[in-house]
Amino acid sequence: RVSNLTISADLRERICEQCNALLNHLKQSRDAFFSLSVTIGVSRIFHSLDESHSAYKEAQWAVCQRIVDGSDHILDGSCQHREQEVFLAILQESIPALESAVESLSEENIIQTIEKLYTTIRQSGLSGYEILQLINAIMNAYLLSMQKNKYHIPNEDSIFASFSENVRNCSSLPEIIDLLRESITSSFEEYCREKRNTELRPIQTAKQYVRKHIGEAVTLKDICTEINFNEAYFSALFKKETGMNFSKYLIQTRMEAAKELPRNSDFTIEAVAKDVGYTDIKSFTKNFSKYTGLKPSEYRRLYG
Repeated sequence: RVSNLTISADLRERICEQCNALLNHLKQSRDAFFSLSVTIGVSRIFHSLDESHSAYKEAQWAVCQRIVDGSDHILDGSCQHREQEVFLAILQESIPALESAVESLSEENIIQTIEKLYTTIRQSGLSGYEILQLINAIMNAYLLSMQKNKYHIPNEDSIFASFSENVRNCSSLPEIIDLLRESITSSFEEYCREKRNTELRPIQTAKQYVRKHIGEAVTLKDICTEINFNEAYFSALFKKETGMNFSKYLIQTRMEAAKELPRNSDFTIEAVAKDVGYTDIKSFTKNFSKYTGLKPSEYRRLYG
């Protein structure tokens, strides 16, 4: 909390002494305050209530300066400085890099952008107040970029408000960067998990369909009609996620099913082939031999 008083010069020294006494007391009582960091911000002397807002802004700026100068101090807000050109230059460099990382769904590039941002801020000469404004702008740019790319984040509306509140309570730049990294990567990872589950859902549906209709002449067209997908897109997606094309998966599933069917002599090879979707016994035998290394009759003698 920042309190602003319009005081005369003769009281300023006494108030500063009391502020120092308060600060020292809080430092000595640190264990009772769960490692609470303390910063007291003071402004210049103002002689009019009309200037109280200016006094507040100076004290607020001073408290933010703990990010640069460290906490557990009394900081003077009368020596404010602005690095507007540096501030804008960092934004102009960081936001496009972050947007590119989001668009490509690269968590690695997002982390690299944040690490570079940290190094740049450390060398920038920005005030603590400007750093807070900058970090909030970066977080907002991330969320806008996710929206622009139609990447839905669960609880998106509350993320920025929560982040903005938490960043105000940080007492150092490393703490702020850790919060930024955690806030962005956690929401990004949650989105990626949701996206991956969405992409995998049609593949799981396709696999279930194949198992359910194993005795039928299942085709890629049948599958894509079932899941309402374009054949070329689904083929590419299936191979990307499973490491094999759909036709190979279909043969593999038929062969695994054939291995599990009754192996007694009363259940003919022709019947096994038919039960796993083959009408051509030669085609079945060829695929079975290639898959297991044994002809169906040999496999039955060994494992029947």
